[in-house]
Amino acid sequence: MTEKKKRLTAAFILPAAAFLFISVLRQPNDCALCVGETLKDLYEKVLPILFPFMTISGILAGLNITRPFEKTFGRFFRTFYKLPRSVVGAFLLGSLCSYPIGVVTVTDLYGKGEITKDEAERGAALASVTGPAFPVATVGALLLCNSRTGWLIYSVQILVPLVLGIPFCKMFCSRENAVHKKKKTVQIGVLSVITEAISSASMRCIAVCGTVVFFSLLCDRLITLTGVTGTVAALICSLFEFSGGCRYAAALPGAAGASICSFAISFGGFSVIAQSAGAMSKEGLSAVKLAVFKLICGAVSGATVYLFSSCFELFDPNVSAVRVFSYFEVPSAVPLVTLTAFSVGVVLRIRHLILKEY
Repeated sequence: MTEKKKRLTAAFILPAAAFLFISVLRQPNDCALCVGETLKDLYEKVLPILFPFMTISGILAGLNITRPFEKTFGRFFRTFYKLPRSVVGAFLLGSLCSYPIGVVTVTDLYGKGEITKDEAERGAALASVTGPAFPVATVGALLLCNSRTGWLIYSVQILVPLVLGIPFCKMFCSRENAVHKKKKTVQIGVLSVITEAISSASMRCIAVCGTVVFFSLLCDRLITLTGVTGTVAALICSLFEFSGGCRYAAALPGAAGASICSFAISFGGFSVIAQSAGAMSKEGLSAVKLAVFKLICGAVSGATVYLFSSCFELFDPNVSAVRVFSYFEVPSAVPLVTLTAFSVGVVLRIRHLILKEY
């Protein structure tokens, strides 16, 4: 890290640390209560989902289970994102599991020497997505009381990076051809892969919990100091930590709550950015591109969910699925089934043609 970057980092971190230090000295009971509630939420809601998914992702990556998907969609990633097909596996693991698994997988690829530094930084930004567990189960079903909205938020935070990633990756694509020096890889058995995945998942869960507690406490003290409520409080909390931002946003009426939840989940907050930067810095990678890309994706995702929810009223639990589909004026199920069968046939044909190239 250069001196300029060190000074810039210190300009953000030192004031936050000083503010938090003074807050703990002045209001220790309130700070202890906030930390306790955050740890309780992590223990009851986050860790039971995060740890199994992190372990499973480590096992899948260690056993190269994603290879068939990399062959299927590898040419698509190479053509539109200028990225090697190995990044496909990282994106799939991120979209099935949770933060920051996609970034960690891309960083591991760079550490093994399979991709360049430029590809790793762009690939990490693209693969920084989350799985359906939190958007659907926690935000949709529990907080917003509507799983359809949860699926909408999850789908949008997956599709928006894929769309915006096309101009983003081409804009920041360099002509770097040198590959990071490969590390010696040793063939290990299935039991060793499982053991390593469990150990790695345990350490990462501890790091995630520590980061979430720090930013949650910082956000809580900032909101208490300013006295803001409602939409402003939800936005501030979403900037720092996405799970807390979703809890604030769920109390807002109408499409505004779903929109801010979508922004919080797609952006991830400073907490996810810090987790990603910590994983990437171990291999000498920068998270600047990731932070900028995530902020843009968060804004677009929030606007998309707001427009979609306003038009189709998906945020209202009283709106049935039949009424939602009636907006598309589908007279019967026959055209829908026909369109679905045709789409599946096209996808299978494209997959066959792509596999012939390998």
